[in-house]
Amino acid sequence: MNGISITFKPTTIITHTIHFNQLLLLKENALQWAFSFGTCCYLDSNEYDLDAYHQVEGILGVGIQDSVSVSGSEALNSWKAFRTRNANTYQFGYLGYDLKNAIEPTLSSHLPDYVGLEDLYFFVPETVIQFYKDRVCIESSAMDPELIWQTINNWKPVEHQQQAVGQFKHRTDASTYFSDIAALQEHLRLGSIYEINYCQEFYLENCQLSPLQLYQAVNEVTKAPYSAFLKLDEKYVLCCSPERFLQKKGSQLIAQPIKGTSKRNKDVALDEELKLQLQQSKKEQAENVMIVDLMRNDMARCGKVGTTKVEDLFGVYTFKTVHQLISTISTQLDSDQTIEDILPFTFPAGSMTGAPKISAMKLIEHYEKVKRGLFSGSIGYITPSNDFDFNVVIRTLIYNQERAYLSLQTGGAITLDSTAAEEYAESLLKAEALMNALNGL
Repeated sequence: MNGISITFKPTTIITHTIHFNQLLLLKENALQWAFSFGTCCYLDSNEYDLDAYHQVEGILGVGIQDSVSVSGSEALNSWKAFRTRNANTYQFGYLGYDLKNAIEPTLSSHLPDYVGLEDLYFFVPETVIQFYKDRVCIESSAMDPELIWQTINNWKPVEHQQQAVGQFKHRTDASTYFSDIAALQEHLRLGSIYEINYCQEFYLENCQLSPLQLYQAVNEVTKAPYSAFLKLDEKYVLCCSPERFLQKKGSQLIAQPIKGTSKRNKDVALDEELKLQLQQSKKEQAENVMIVDLMRNDMARCGKVGTTKVEDLFGVYTFKTVHQLISTISTQLDSDQTIEDILPFTFPAGSMTGAPKISAMKLIEHYEKVKRGLFSGSIGYITPSNDFDFNVVIRTLIYNQERAYLSLQTGGAITLDSTAAEEYAESLLKAEALMNALNGL
């Protein structure tokens, strides 16, 4: 289903200087204000200073001037038409994992879908608010930006009563998980793949909750640098992702795949030891370099010849709940290349598929139990100058309020060296912080 288009109104822009200690309160107030609208998308860096590439501390799109919401083989064509008629505007939205089928005709999706999101959704917001450490920039075609500034400054938070939601159910029990890993490792031994990302779902039914309160709780626990809150009427995405998919700034395109996870310890010395073990783990390094090779090849297909390189291999990044092994790959683009040109070569993120990518995605469809949907897809924004920044949708709760259904998917890389029990434990570790935040409300 495509969105409606209206005539654009002139945009008014204001900028206000702030002190850094005002930033968190202003972001919280602005999100609460945005929640009163039917559609909003909020992206938050959580002041993560280890990200050398981030450009804003947060960005928020509110209200709809135009939108596209579509699934199936024509999804990319519908998106291109939307992009063409909305040139030189901000655009916020998501790319669902199953958009792969529109990119590669040999792929399909037949697994059950309990969440009900379209494969692709983008909108041109009426209002865009950008947060920096020292200023806030507001531009709007629908309201006086000065009135918006006053509103978020004087916003009185509304308390939402959170209801008990119960315990998550496992879509895949442990014995099935172990047998699936054994079957996938047989494919690895036969050489049809050399790494695959296998995921499982945890879910709640008959679940009534306050999505904004839950997002604020999980965001406080994780403080992830590619966090996102997306409201689409009765559907909500609460994303606490530590992983960037792609960023374009001018002619430079970068990717930062994650492969390698370690728990943290409250004891500083033990925490440093866990960090060192992750950095030196041959297994984690092998998984990481396989995905680096895959994504380097993907990016070389859309970049200028000879410009694709690995900027950082096996970087260890520390977050509130885990340590992660992250590499950075870059390439140089021609000046007129846009996200529509780049996406067919790079999507979905290789860290969430395995390699070779198409073979891995066919096996994912065979062995996993639910449609991934938005999980392992991407959320982000595109600027009027065609720069963009998109995350990988992991560590994410997706809530369909109408169906009273809450979904949480996690996964990990499977190789011949993987142990099913350890992979299962890692999958639980990735879900643990979000589950604990929910249970603590």
